[in-house]
Amino acid sequence: MSLMNSLNTGVSGLRGFQTKMDVIGNNIANVNTTGFKSGRVSFAEMMNLNLTRGGSRISDTPQFTNQLGLGVRVSSIDRDLNQGSLETTNRPTDLAIQGGGYFLVGDGSQNLLTRAGNFSFNKDGFLVSQSGMRVQGYNGDGEGNIVSGGSTSDLRINFEDIFRPQSTQNVNLAGNLNSGGASSQVVTQTVPFTLDGGDLADGDTLLDQISQFQGLQDGEVVSFTITNADGSTSEVSFPFEARVIDDSDPDNPVVVQEGSTLNDFISFISAEAADATATLRDGLIVLNSDRIGDSEINIGGFQISDPADPDSVARDVAQLDFRVTTQGADNTKTISSTVYDGLGKPHTLIVEFTQQEDGMWGYSARILDGQEIGSGTVEFDADGRLISSTFDELTFNPGNGASPVTFNLNFASEGKALTQFDGSSTANAVSQDGFAQGELVDFFVDNDGFLVGSYSNGKSKNLGQLALANVPNPEGLQNIGNGLLSLNDRAGDLSLEIATNMAGTNIASGALESSNVDLAKEFTDMIITQRAYQSNARVIQTADQILAEAVNLKR
Repeated sequence: MSLMNSLNTGVSGLRGFQTKMDVIGNNIANVNTTGFKSGRVSFAEMMNLNLTRGGSRISDTPQFTNQLGLGVRVSSIDRDLNQGSLETTNRPTDLAIQGGGYFLVGDGSQNLLTRAGNFSFNKDGFLVSQSGMRVQGYNGDGEGNIVSGGSTSDLRINFEDIFRPQSTQNVNLAGNLNSGGASSQVVTQTVPFTLDGGDLADGDTLLDQISQFQGLQDGEVVSFTITNADGSTSEVSFPFEARVIDDSDPDNPVVVQEGSTLNDFISFISAEAADATATLRDGLIVLNSDRIGDSEINIGGFQISDPADPDSVARDVAQLDFRVTTQGADNTKTISSTVYDGLGKPHTLIVEFTQQEDGMWGYSARILDGQEIGSGTVEFDADGRLISSTFDELTFNPGNGASPVTFNLNFASEGKALTQFDGSSTANAVSQDGFAQGELVDFFVDNDGFLVGSYSNGKSKNLGQLALANVPNPEGLQNIGNGLLSLNDRAGDLSLEIATNMAGTNIASGALESSNVDLAKEFTDMIITQRAYQSNARVIQTADQILAEAVNLKR
């Protein structure tokens, strides 16, 4: 009997290690299978045979020393659920789960689970597995809104989808307007006013004591022409009064008439010049334009005449000429931006800034086709920071059946604002929120499992989101081939999640999860299995030889 037990024990070992070899062979065969989880064989001892002598008291023995093992059996074939390494493929529909969970796929009658994310789109735009089962998730609406949770649907992309155009509502400006880019026109006398001795005249000098005005008589006028900033001219006349002193009492002379001084003459020029101010500097009259920018300010044509004597001949004032010493220059900055109407047609917006005075700029806005659509001012403080702005609501009529477009011109937004520092003018339109119609040109899957469409107008929106599945006992899932796993009572109830809500889980696009088979371990196990199989075969051979000896005893 014992020899038969040896034979049967050896046979059980052969069967067990044959099974293990089958599992090792399957592991090695699937070393390149996407998402494959390697198997592992667990052995258990078969029941024992108690060899107790008749009449012995089992209760008195300290242990069961007379048990005979009857061999080995395969207790289970387990799956190794550890994460496989990720292999980059750069195909956007190749997806891998980093962390827990499974992709959910269905064929309309049942849903199955898989870790193999080598998906692709079929002719109808459905995302499907290699076996044709449709990947489950949550599809977005036309505006890119997705409601996850609840029942899933077949993920699908409409490759003819368009992104609706949007009319511009805000144009945001930022950058610098150069505070020192403008200049006021300055006109300066060429030859200074002097006295008879050659000294420079000052403001209190009587006009008829100045060399250029010698011979000027009381009641005569000094006529000249003022050219205004806009180029218009005006003829003006300064009435001269000579100083009159009553010296009938030599000890107490009395000034009867003060007489016209150089200051009086300069004040008259300032009063008559509409856009300029005259001052005396080192014996020279300097005429400064009151306005920044290009100007025609000038003065000239000085003549002396006697209005009381119509027959008198006007005489020129000698050595009283003026020249432009500083040319007036505008400080301007032109900004352009594209704005869109409700039909998605682009229009070019032109905004022109002109410095009006220190810290104050005016601007005008127009559409390139000529429509003037608004104007206003912007003001800066002494530190170059924007402190106020005014503008009319900007509206233009785009034509071509589109509704009028109304938008805001923002000088401070998104943490940026116009500034006015001494430096280059860098002001520009940093953004605007309108856009044209867009066609779907590409898509990608982000880490949260969103299928994001990229459109030809530079916009993007969510087209769908992958659903992930989980079960309480993943080892209880039944492998039905093609990398698919089916649900059963051992696995527990299915729960649906998205990657965002699963800690430590995200989706890798353009990658696949490789098989987690460790070839080095499998070959090592193969050697051990081979030796174990050989050893069990030797047990059978030896038992057979012993049995042959027993049979030969009868000879």
